[in-house]
Amino acid sequence: MKKILWIFVFLFSCTLIFAQEGLIDLEGVFTGKYSLERIKNLSWRPGTNQYAQIKDNTILLTDAKTGKTEIFLSLESLAKLINEIDGTQLHRIPSFQWVDKDRIYFGSLNKVLDLSNGHFALRQMPKEDLIDMQVANSLFISKNAEGHVYVQTALNDFEPILLCPDTGKNIVFGESVHRSEWGIDEGQYISPNGNYIAFYRMDESMVEDYPLVNTSTPIATVEFMKYPMAGRTSHVVSVGIFDVAKSAAQGKAVYHYIKADRAADGEFLTNVTFSPDEKFLYITHLNRAQNHAKLIEYDLFTGEKTRILIEEKDNRYVEPQTHPYFLKNNRFLWQTRRDGWNHIYLYDLNKNANTLITNGNWDVSELIGVDPKEEFVYFSSSVDKPVNSYICRVSLKNGKFEQLTMEDGTHQAIFSSDMSYYADYMQNTTTPLVISLRSSNGKINKTLLASKNPYANTKLGETQIFSIKNKAGDDLYCRMILPPDFDKNQKYPCLIYVYGGPHSQLVTNTFMSGGTFLQYMAQRGYVVFTLDNRGTSNRGA
Repeated sequence: MKKILWIFVFLFSCTLIFAQEGLIDLEGVFTGKYSLERIKNLSWRPGTNQYAQIKDNTILLTDAKTGKTEIFLSLESLAKLINEIDGTQLHRIPSFQWVDKDRIYFGSLNKVLDLSNGHFALRQMPKEDLIDMQVANSLFISKNAEGHVYVQTALNDFEPILLCPDTGKNIVFGESVHRSEWGIDEGQYISPNGNYIAFYRMDESMVEDYPLVNTSTPIATVEFMKYPMAGRTSHVVSVGIFDVAKSAAQGKAVYHYIKADRAADGEFLTNVTFSPDEKFLYITHLNRAQNHAKLIEYDLFTGEKTRILIEEKDNRYVEPQTHPYFLKNNRFLWQTRRDGWNHIYLYDLNKNANTLITNGNWDVSELIGVDPKEEFVYFSSSVDKPVNSYICRVSLKNGKFEQLTMEDGTHQAIFSSDMSYYADYMQNTTTPLVISLRSSNGKINKTLLASKNPYANTKLGETQIFSIKNKAGDDLYCRMILPPDFDKNQKYPCLIYVYGGPHSQLVTNTFMSGGTFLQYMAQRGYVVFTLDNRGTSNRGA
């Protein structure tokens, strides 16, 4: 009898364990249980066709053409260098980013490893939070605990210089402005050769205070922020130019302001860009109604406006999101939705002419880059399937368009410096992640990683992506996640999950599309439905 009882308990326990194993472990989501396999710190060494990765506590370099792999840096070597500097014990290779061919920056250590003299040396970065750097010219921009932005350069033995002393109450400088819209996510811009720094200065003193309730305190408190409500007085933004050499020589900030003319009700200054020769600065002006934009060229040294290069108007809105991308011979690429879809134009300042480079009823998602010979422009686009993302290129010579990645899903590319090779990150609803090494023509040379499905032991329902028509005949893309063991003859409760704000896109052909929680709700017996409306990304204007 006891033996029968123990067999029953064992079988019941196995059934319970199997049932629990079939459900998504929500706590496990936050502890990394379902993390996808990845190649740690996969990146291209600048100026080469070698890609780097951290493997077995070693930085490895692999030549994309020959496949030859060599050790760039071992944990033992790095740990010895760091221990000699400050006695720190290092037990693993931390994440890094390339500064140039012979220098890498370890953010967690706040140090730069330098190989430029044929042997490794470590340089300590400023103690303050590093915002930007150009190690080749020994130029660093950092911010201290009080929020003040400083410039440090080898020209004056790295003595910190305040980026802009023109400060005061409700004055912000060296930070993003205009609520971080229109592609603005930084407050300063280093010129190509590191001789100048353009920076934002924002005066909010004329803007009314807006109360916010802070509920993180034991008793809720009121805090005020500056927020320009519609129809009320807006802030005033200026763009300054910091002269690196003169400031270093004098030990103080030497700067001047661009003489940007603006409408009486204020204008937004966006997409600040230096010319390659550091003679001009380009700023996109957008009126407060956001339906009239002008790309204006300014003389870098006098601050005077020299000419208006591009002017765009629309009855509804104009939304400049990107910088001009400069090529040789006084040419640049410009992205615009002037024809209803986000496309790339080639501007020739010598001929005062522009040419449409990409064309079709689809959006360019991102301009990735141009090869050194300026034969091809590489970009990502959904092409004819808004839920997908492909890597594409177009010829600057004859306008020929090529879709380089054909597999349905989303593709993200990391290109080598000369655009000869790229690492393609691909996923879709049934493929967790595949990383491929590809040539510039899209040919797959090698599969670097095929990630295992971390949800293999869970029981997931089917994810369907499809479209329905609205009254105007537009295709609206939808995602429906069905419960496991779905029975079409039964009724199920439906969870409608939607956002629909500008630039959002919830319905994408990605692995675990919609996220783990929606899949969990489907496991609990809900049909989960999402629809992207016409305001979301990859639908044109």
